[in-house]
Amino acid sequence: MPFTDLIVHIDDSKNALMRLQAATALAVAQGAQLTGLYVLPSFRAIPSYNAMYPDDYVGLEWIEAAREAAQARAKEQEATFRAAAAESGLQSRWYCVEGEPAQQFVLHARCHDLAIIGQADPQDPAAINGWFAGQVLLGAGRPVLIIPYIGCQLPVGQRVLIAWNGSREVVRAVHDALPLLAAAKQVTVLTIHPAAMGELDTLSGNELCQHLGRHGITAVPASQPCTDIEIGDALLSRAADESADLIVMGAYGHSRLREIVLGGSTRHLLQHMTVPMLMSH
Repeated sequence: MPFTDLIVHIDDSKNALMRLQAATALAVAQGAQLTGLYVLPSFRAIPSYNAMYPDDYVGLEWIEAAREAAQARAKEQEATFRAAAAESGLQSRWYCVEGEPAQQFVLHARCHDLAIIGQADPQDPAAINGWFAGQVLLGAGRPVLIIPYIGCQLPVGQRVLIAWNGSREVVRAVHDALPLLAAAKQVTVLTIHPAAMGELDTLSGNELCQHLGRHGITAVPASQPCTDIEIGDALLSRAADESADLIVMGAYGHSRLREIVLGGSTRHLLQHMTVPMLMSH
């Protein structure tokens, strides 16, 4: 079954246009509806403690100016989104909401087949912060496609590398990715051993290839030994060798007292990714 309902995070970052192009191309390939979500910051006036002016607000004029500027940027992004959707003949929806970006995106992503976000770019002041992806990965309950800020080849998912270790997270990621795998020209199942979360003692890469074959997907098994700390670099290196344009893997981590704690390989790839990644938790 193809994806039918995609949502893409739109912001003012340099990566936003590439992210929209990737989402649009994927929606066309899957015959899906595309939703764009833009999150406005919350602007709140801070009450003054000046007894002579109890009704005054600190920075009220600045806050109003900032709100108007943010709304103007949202209108520009909406126009870009609607033009891209119309040019591609897509059914689309646009939401502009106010609040904390990750929280708002997670709430909307839960009612879609696939969430599409961008990698945080430390050199771009308009980009989302580095915690956004982790919050979405661990909170949305949906597969998340992350587009690197350096850009990517379109359409995404022609040559797919599956990072396989038999864990619950990657099992879910593989099955979440079935609509993309079914349309891929090449699928490689790379078994990393010892596995990131312990020894692989249940399912092998060969068995996964056989399972995918029963879905009409031709997959080729491969294996590579490496330590836990080498997994991220090993995957990126193998992706380059395979000319892969998508990595499918599990997202490892947990939330603790509102703190997002990501696994080492997940954190490394989010920081250093060179190709899009589809991840599930």
